[in-house]
Amino acid sequence: MNALRSTDRMQRAIRRLFRITATIATAAIALTTPIASHAVPIAVDSGWSTFQFDGPGSPWHLVGLPGTAVSYEFAPTLPIELQITDTFFSGDRFEVFRFEVFNIGSTIGLTSNPTATGADATTFDAAFNDVDGRWSRGRFLLTPGAYSVSGTAAVSQFSEGGVGGIRLVTLESNLPLDASGMALAALSIGAIGATVRRRRETDPA
Repeated sequence: MNALRSTDRMQRAIRRLFRITATIATAAIALTTPIASHAVPIAVDSGWSTFQFDGPGSPWHLVGLPGTAVSYEFAPTLPIELQITDTFFSGDRFEVFRFEVFNIGSTIGLTSNPTATGADATTFDAAFNDVDGRWSRGRFLLTPGAYSVSGTAAVSQFSEGGVGGIRLVTLESNLPLDASGMALAALSIGAIGATVRRRRETDPA
């Protein structure tokens, strides 16, 4: 009888330990991945979509909507490349996540280490295609399927944050935008860039 009670107590203790461990693991994942609350559909080969971010560890958010993390949703039927880039002043870096069951994020990876801080680019293409790698960028091969992707600022050099871009390209059309496309990209983010540059020029060292 005593042996049975001892076994029962041990089993209850093991179950309690398992529940505690599972709770801690879930909390740890929640603390290290963004909780996306605004989903935006994007299409393959539709150009760059703009996101903003704040200080280090902050989630991506839509332009002018700080505090509302954004995720980008798409469902390619062929293999594609997910491309991420920093822009304007260089020095930032991103971690990219894919959201799955229960809105828990699993990391896709980090963008590259920028080779310079403070270099200025006025378009996403100029930053992404920079031969010296001064702006952080990422290229991630994705297989067909349904995706919900977001990210955080793994490194943010300036207190007011900055601007980044995300796009999807088919593997056959992985080419820079032509001159007209670059002009449209410049127009779409020009106003944001001017504001960011003004703030950073007055940001104390």
